Amino acid sequence: MAWFLFYPFAVQASKVVFASTVFINIYLIYLTIARTKRITGAYKYMIIIFSAVGILFTFMKATLHPYLHSHNSGLMFFSLEPDWGSFEAVEIALMVYTGVYSAMISLLAIQFVFRYWTLFNDEKLKYFNTWRCVVWFIYVFLIGMGWSFMIYFCAPSDRYSRNYMRDSLYDTYQMDVEKTVGFFVVVRSEDQSIRWHNVAFIAGLLLDLVIQYVIVIYCGTTMNQKMHEKLANFSVANRKLQEQLFKTLVLQITIPSIIFHLPFVPVLCAPLLNLQFDFESGMIYCLFSLYPSIDSVILMCVVHDYRAEIIRFKKLPSAISSSVFKRTTQTVTSVVMF
Repeated sequence: MAWFLFYPFAVQASKVVFASTVFINIYLIYLTIARTKRITGAYKYMIIIFSAVGILFTFMKATLHPYLHSHNSGLMFFSLEPDWGSFEAVEIALMVYTGVYSAMISLLAIQFVFRYWTLFNDEKLKYFNTWRCVVWFIYVFLIGMGWSFMIYFCAPSDRYSRNYMRDSLYDTYQMDVEKTVGFFVVVRSEDQSIRWHNVAFIAGLLLDLVIQYVIVIYCGTTMNQKMHEKLANFSVANRKLQEQLFKTLVLQITIPSIIFHLPFVPVLCAPLLNLQFDFESGMIYCLFSLYPSIDSVILMCVVHDYRAEIIRFKKLPSAISSSVFKRTTQTVTSVVMF
């Protein structure tokens, strides 16, 4: 048993992160709907949808407590506190949680496509501004369902995988594998042959991440190289807005990639190497719950329209106090003079 266990802290931290994410994302939705004038059209709705999906994601994280554990050539994705009812309900919830996470990544890739077409091929914006936008909902849905079905069919719990992870799970978390809801990746069987369905799961997740990042890198690189030429035809105010939105997207993909995805890929690939170790890989995975709030904070810090509203909101209490003090002084003066 390890001298320090991270998962009790992760369980409590997820509740704090959920509360902060709800506040930040609801505030962002409010600003987007009611206060910002230049964030309009399809991009406005993408911000709202992404914020709402982020709240759902952190809610599931705070209540389901999904976690990862690595053991030699095995990886287990399970619930620390299965409070969602029956065994089957928790299993479905884990599948949905996985799908929601993949949906957030695909939504960010779609935002890059939208910004790319806004600058270089505005005729294709009809796929965002008309009934044709349903194609993006289908795309996000299929990506989410793909992850959910992959984990169900390619990482199922079976007798060998449960026995393989049994001792490590109990020594680390004092949990009985037979009473724990989860999905298992054990790359090598008892005779050291490859369990190809588990390898297919790892390959499928990596392939999807590569596809999303290819879209992001292509759109981002092209915009960075040719954006200034295209923005020459925009007004000064609109040019600054487009530059801020592009900078926002770059930060929204760069920071999560460094903090979340880069550490996650070695954890996902570790079973292929058959390293002899036990590791609470969930300590990396639990950082994912910060993803939605970090994206929202980046947007509100970079785009001037949001910054201006936040500054105005900060000044509001002092303005109210000043107004109340002024009126009180006038009232007292009137009474004295009377």
